[in-house]
Amino acid sequence: MIKKAIIAAGIVSSISAAAWAEDLRYVRERTVLYESIVVGTQTPAYGTSTLNSVDYNYDTMMGIYTVEGGNVRFKTDGTAPTANEGHLLYIKDELTVYGIADLRRFAVIAVSGTATIRATYRKK
Repeated sequence: MIKKAIIAAGIVSSISAAAWAEDLRYVRERTVLYESIVVGTQTPAYGTSTLNSVDYNYDTMMGIYTVEGGNVRFKTDGTAPTANEGHLLYIKDELTVYGIADLRRFAVIAVSGTATIRATYRKK
């Protein structure tokens, strides 16, 4: 059984080398940006233009998207999704997209009504 690190009041429990390496993978990631993306049915919505800046030119970036308010469809290939075309995400679904190229091409549209996408962007 792998022991987990417990850090409380400056005390660290014992942990195997493999588990320590796995935990470090998450420690090195940090949130660099959060946004809410309002999505309608007429025009696809895209993530923030901040991801197009040189400061975020990392292949090790990831985006975590959660869906609220209505079902949506998304694409990451550079073409626009429609209410009938693209990958379907339901309310409360969570999507993780890896790599700056796909994050920059992420486009989403509501199937009907409006929806909100909560996006957190992380990098190593």
